[in-house]
Amino acid sequence: MRVTLASSHEGTAANLGRLNADLAQLSIAASSGKRLAKPSDDPMGWAGSMDIKQGLKKLEAYSKNIDFAVSWGNATENALNQLSDLFVRAKEIAIGSINGTLSEKDTAYLSELDQILEEAVSVGNQKYQGRYLFAVNSGQPPFDLSEANAANSNYPISVESNLEGTFTVRVGESSEQKVNVSGADTFLYDPAGDGENSLQHLVKLRKAIADGDTDAISQEMEFIDTAIEGFSKQTSIVGSRLAGLERRQNFLDDMEIGQKSNLSQIEDADMVRTILQLQQKQTAYQAALQVTSMLNGLNLAQYL
Repeated sequence: MRVTLASSHEGTAANLGRLNADLAQLSIAASSGKRLAKPSDDPMGWAGSMDIKQGLKKLEAYSKNIDFAVSWGNATENALNQLSDLFVRAKEIAIGSINGTLSEKDTAYLSELDQILEEAVSVGNQKYQGRYLFAVNSGQPPFDLSEANAANSNYPISVESNLEGTFTVRVGESSEQKVNVSGADTFLYDPAGDGENSLQHLVKLRKAIADGDTDAISQEMEFIDTAIEGFSKQTSIVGSRLAGLERRQNFLDDMEIGQKSNLSQIEDADMVRTILQLQQKQTAYQAALQVTSMLNGLNLAQYL
């Protein structure tokens, strides 16, 4: 096979093209620290990195859901603590009012109970990001102190209020976490079994004090105790859930660290090796340029 000047020139030009492409890829790797700039750099590695990145997006979504659930839990825990404090104060008022006659002190107690009821209703109607804490499926406040609602047998629960319902978020590939506590379990627990809610007993306690009915006051004190126990139980549920969410977040953090390490192994360039290869390619490129220059200077006139 005879190698002509033209074929030698074409081969040298092709070699220059390859060297130039290699130099560009190595320069990008050296400046960015990444060996993968496009799928053709390493099709298998590129596919693997895409899978890992997709997994990292899922982990990020789960972490955001956990953050939401934790914030909701903290808001719920705070509301339950407020309710417990209000009912503890209501019990103190009940104890102080057992004297059989309406005194000036009892009149002050009645005024304070009105304030306690208003605050308890306000806490019961608290929202987080557009949803009622204790009525996740309700489009209206679950409690209402207006005169229009006073005739409701479940007063101060609103007419058609829905204290049931479950709200969950996804915290894993096949794992969901309940976010809310049941409003029914929080406010409707009644050992007498008559379906009356906890806030109703604040209203009844006020009436008993106003009437000087010591028997009724004593009975309402028992319901107040039951309500406080119920708030404490729900607080324990929330606390246990928050502890579980913290463990789940720690697990996701560990997974994220592992996945990012795997991604780094696939994408990141070995800088020492990359710089050495870049220097070698630059030397080869300069040599190829010199050969091309020599070939370009050859022509028939030089031999005539």
